[in-house]
Amino acid sequence: NAAIDALRRLSQYAEGGRFGPLAKLVLPEFASIYQRKLTADQDLALRFARLQVIADGKEKREDVMNAALFLSRASAGARSVPDEVQESLELLRVAPDALDATRTERAMDILTRADRNVMKPLAEAITCKRCDFTALRHRAPTLDVMLLGGIRGATRMALADGLRRAREDKRPEAIVAAAVTAYRVGALLAMDPSLPRSALAHSIWRETSAAVQEAAKIGPISKTGVDEMERAL
Repeated sequence: NAAIDALRRLSQYAEGGRFGPLAKLVLPEFASIYQRKLTADQDLALRFARLQVIADGKEKREDVMNAALFLSRASAGARSVPDEVQESLELLRVAPDALDATRTERAMDILTRADRNVMKPLAEAITCKRCDFTALRHRAPTLDVMLLGGIRGATRMALADGLRRAREDKRPEAIVAAAVTAYRVGALLAMDPSLPRSALAHSIWRETSAAVQEAAKIGPISKTGVDEMERAL
């Protein structure tokens, strides 16, 4: 407090001198700069404290890892897919018969190559126990349409891949892993109090349930698979 008062007096002295208005234009707001430094010091101290807790073995990695970081990577991976291929992926999920051979082949290729940019970050995210999007420092985190749209796209890609496997192998169980992932992503999003993320969580749950019902048309899903999905939900 004493430092902030001293810096405020310094600013007032500079602005009140013979340079007056010019000083106000060119000199920084010393008190604000100092306050930002204090805030940064506090953030850094918190980060070191969290790391020390992990290093001491008092908390597990999954207890402190932030799912929002992995979800943002999966979102970026999904958004990098060209628009026409995104349309093919969506048809692969909800209406595979509407795709011709060429578009089906390209959609399958994208799903195969999406393992590192989309599927792996999603798999990392669902092992986390916390989801804090403020760590991403978006200007308007609750209204970041691109981030949220990308997360929805990533879960749709996972569901499309699960349904593709289920149809190809005539094995409805293939949808379980994708459904568990999507249900868990929805649960992570629902941890945040914002309306957009809560709405997205419910949308993902509905789409996942629809995918599970579609897979169940091929045949019954085992009790083990059903139990896994219920735990995730």
